[in-house]
Parts: sequence; structure tokens; C-alpha cells
Amino acid sequence: MEKEIVVNTESERLDKYLAGVSPDYSRSFFQKLIKSCNVVVEDKNVVDCDFEVHAGDKIRISFPEINNLSFDSIGLDIIYEDKSVLVINKPSGVIVHPAGYKPGQNTIFDILMSRYGIYKKEGFADRPFIVHRLDKDTSGIMLIAKTPKAQLNLMKQFKDRKVKKVYFVLVYGKFNEKKGIIEAPLARNQQHRRQINVGYGRDAVTDFEVLQNLGDYALLEVKPQTGRTHQIRVHLAYIGHPVLGDNVYGTNTQKPIPEICERQMLHSYKITFCHPVKNKSVTFKADLPEDFRSVLKLLKKNVN
Repeated sequence: MEKEIVVNTESERLDKYLAGVSPDYSRSFFQKLIKSCNVVVEDKNVVDCDFEVHAGDKIRISFPEINNLSFDSIGLDIIYEDKSVLVINKPSGVIVHPAGYKPGQNTIFDILMSRYGIYKKEGFADRPFIVHRLDKDTSGIMLIAKTPKAQLNLMKQFKDRKVKKVYFVLVYGKFNEKKGIIEAPLARNQQHRRQINVGYGRDAVTDFEVLQNLGDYALLEVKPQTGRTHQIRVHLAYIGHPVLGDNVYGTNTQKPIPEICERQMLHSYKITFCHPVKNKSVTFKADLPEDFRSVLKLLKKNVN
């Protein structure tokens, strides 16, 4: 979709002007459009957000096509919804909101934009709806804010570590202990920015309980006390028990991966938080998906 605008002010930054005359979109939204060569001023492609426009300049904007996506189209279930929050069961293989986001991808964020309005300028933070993330190949429960007020409230709860999350995970190796706590700071790898290193950076704490040893593997219940990127995966690899199917942090293991295991066996099972409007504690759960149950069943069968 294209839109043409004729500038009616003396002189102003391009991104600021577009946000001012288009109240349904945020300034950051237009900054992304400008940087991705979707804005033309006087027949010239402009990629600098601080480019100055003047009265009479013609601006042509190419808006990305947002597919008519639905939760059903990617197998995503709504667990709970009201006017302020949405709780979903995210399938593995679906991205929430990647770094370097470009409109038009089939992400959770795309679906939210399609369902509730594309990047509405209503006081949201830079990324409307999103208060936390799950990795692409992690399945399970995810909390989403539907209003700016709910977003600020929930983001503060995450920051203050008041949101409690429980994961189920299949890992390599047998455990002698029944429970454990992993305390190891985490930071981004300076050479490989999408990977996380242990040993320096921000504090990170993960509690785990061994639910069942399964020969060369084990089923764990994991409760992260902090919410760092890739925390569970990195911490478990750090203690010698990488997540089954993790092709980033589990590549050093010599144990075989079951053929039916096509992704990392990490599932967000339960979340507890204070409802931002009702002001009471609520808990929601997402049952194990079929692929996780199939791998678990196979491992149990091999042990027996």
C-alpha cells in the first residue's frame, strides 16, 4: 500500500513529521520504514531519519503488506484473553519479535499487529504488546499486554522478578542430585552476538528439579529466577547437561539425538503473575505439545 503526502510545514525532521501527520503509527515505526528504503522524498529514496523536509515536498510512503494472519494459521492457541492481557500457547518454530525486525514476517508480533492494529501510537513502549520472549524453537505459554498500562505494569513485574515461570526440559546426561541451583552471570558473545557466554555480565540464577532420569537423558522442571536471553539453555549446558536438540549450546555432546527430535526440547509450562487490572495473582498452564510428548515417550521406552 502506498500513500503520498505533501509537506505543509516550513522545515522538520522526516521521521518526526511523518509521525505527527499519521497518528495511527509511532515515530519508531516510520524510522524502520525510512531505514528500509520505503520512503521517497521528491523522487529520491531517503534512508536518514533526520533528513529535513520543507513545505511543498512530496513524500511517498510504501507501507508493508501485513498478511491477514491469525493464531489458527500457525497452530497458536489462546489460553486466556481479556481487555488488558492475552495468554497464548506458542508453538515451536515461530519467532516472537526478532532483532532487526522487518514488517511483513510471520511472527507473533505480526499476528498481534494484524489482530489488534499495526503499531498503534497509543503510549506503548517501542515494541507494543511484548513484555517477554520465548526463543523460536521453545514452545509454551507466553504473556502479552493489550494496553500501554498493562504493558508497563507487566514489564515492571518482570523487572522486579515477581513473575514466576516454570519450564519442562529434556536434557543430556544422568543426574545424581535431585535438585540444584545454577548461579552464573551471562553476557553476549562479542564475536557471535546471537550467542550467550557464561562467566561475566549480568547475574543469572536458575533452579532445577530432576523429575526423572531416562538413561542417558533426564526430564527436568526448571524455574528461572532471572530472565536473561537463552538463560536456561546456557546454564544447563554450563553444568554439562545441554538441552536435547539444542544446535547452538548442545553441539559438544557425544550422545545421539533421537531421530524424532527436530528442535530443542524446552517448553514453557506455567506462568504466575499479578493481573494488572484485577490486582490478584493468576496462574496459567500450557500442556506439553505432541512433539515433546513423543520424544519423552521414546526415551522412557528405551529405558524400559
